[in-house]
Amino acid sequence: MRLATNLTASRPSLPRLLALALYACLSLGLAAPTALALGDKEDWATVEDINAPPPARETAARAICTRAKAAGKCDDAAGKLLEIAMKATTPPELGRRIADAVGGCGDEKTGKLVAAGMLKGQTDERLLHVRAARNLKTPAVADAALKMLADKEPRLRGEALEIIVAHKVEAATPKLEEIVAKGKDLDLLGPAVRGVSELLKGGPRWADWEAKLVGFGNSPVDELRRSALAVLSSNKDATRFDYWLALLDHADWSTRSIAAGWIERAKTKRAIGALIDRLAKEQPGTRVFADIDDALGRMTAMGRWETAEEWATWWKNTEAAFEFPKNSGAVGTKPKEEESALGTGGVHAKFYGIEVETKRAIFVIDISGSMNEATQNPDYGGRARIEVAKDELIKLVDELPQGSWFNIVTFSTGVEQWLEGLTEASGEKPGKKPKKGPATGAGAGDKPKDEKEAKKDEEKQKKHDAELREKAKDYVSRLGANGATNIFDALELAFEDPDVDTIFFLTDGEPTAGKEVEPTAIREAVKRWNSGRGVRIHTVAVGQNFPLLQGISQDNGGEHRFIE
Repeated sequence: MRLATNLTASRPSLPRLLALALYACLSLGLAAPTALALGDKEDWATVEDINAPPPARETAARAICTRAKAAGKCDDAAGKLLEIAMKATTPPELGRRIADAVGGCGDEKTGKLVAAGMLKGQTDERLLHVRAARNLKTPAVADAALKMLADKEPRLRGEALEIIVAHKVEAATPKLEEIVAKGKDLDLLGPAVRGVSELLKGGPRWADWEAKLVGFGNSPVDELRRSALAVLSSNKDATRFDYWLALLDHADWSTRSIAAGWIERAKTKRAIGALIDRLAKEQPGTRVFADIDDALGRMTAMGRWETAEEWATWWKNTEAAFEFPKNSGAVGTKPKEEESALGTGGVHAKFYGIEVETKRAIFVIDISGSMNEATQNPDYGGRARIEVAKDELIKLVDELPQGSWFNIVTFSTGVEQWLEGLTEASGEKPGKKPKKGPATGAGAGDKPKDEKEAKKDEEKQKKHDAELREKAKDYVSRLGANGATNIFDALELAFEDPDVDTIFFLTDGEPTAGKEVEPTAIREAVKRWNSGRGVRIHTVAVGQNFPLLQGISQDNGGEHRFIE
């Protein structure tokens, strides 16, 4: 009786019993279902609460997945979490974060559940399952990704290929080779070339595949040729010098740029001479001219001479005794001349302080509602961000040299471009239908037959140049700011122009509209679009310094500016 009485009198409270049970289970390495269930209840309430802050909901989702993984019940939690992620009341970015949490479970059952969702439903729902699949290296996910290569939606095909390569699904190699051989799926052609290369590299079939890549390097199909050369450019095999030398004369600017990069890495006297010879054939002020000029500066540690004639004279007097300096390959120390090849009257064309070292640029400008807010940078006197951007564009239009090809893309909730795309002053290109696109003055055309014709042609060019600049400035002056921030669609439109070699991108906000709003997904998409093309992307962040813009400029060889 005394024992019974004492037990009753000293009975612990319910919370203490739960704590003691949890301690005992943990000490013995056992599951603690009661305590974990209570934690789940609170976290599930948070995940489902549409009024809770997204970071709190994401944290709760990750906690649920961690406990489910420990209990071996990932698939149950994954199914419920993905349902929440797909709801209209769940912000898209949060939905993707929840999908990331589901992918962390990593077991076979979850893989099967996610794989099923990859193959059915609306595109956005399937993309969420694809997001979860990135960290689920299971047979079911690999099989689903392989099936998705035949999907009608380009984004789904691209994501599936990324998973195949990342998960090293060797069984997919024949399918990727088939895509390359047919050459019809231009959205997948470049990624498929790189995918096969990743899967075969170092294996017994690599030599045969590399030989095919060499052949693809002369293909008339841009996507196939560029992607093959991008893979081959990492091989420093000196016996291929003549192969790359021939590509220096290719009609496509990006092909010449890739070839110049390989020849630079050859680091021989012959390479220096070849690049100087090519520089003389490039139009000053273009991207390839700047790329070769920079390459020569790095190889010789001489910096930039600005003209091909200066390089040729220097090399003629130096070649016999030249030795590669220890700092060859580093950024040159010779300062640039005051007058750039891109300048007009000694003035550098700049956008927010970034030099425009090209004559084929697109300027992508945010005109969302937040651009009406005042700048904090004292240099701009507290004026609205949109007004500062318009001033920068108008000043730029005045500074661009004759022969510049340029366009302006604006975005808010939707996206539009000033004109159809880049083109020559004549409004047409050899072998292509005429377009309405802009160019200031004339590029490299046929020489006039006599002095009278030359003067007439010069006056015509000046008139065209003046009219074009006035039209551009009028378009810019009428821009207003409203709506959301559609970053993805704006960049996608800019990349649709086959002639662009440099993009300047300005925004004051993170993505809130468009086909894709998750920053990481946008950054990855831009890398896919630009793989093999070599488009340089400069970014300007206004108001806040966004990691997305910093990442895009870093990935694509550009500069980044932050304006308060």
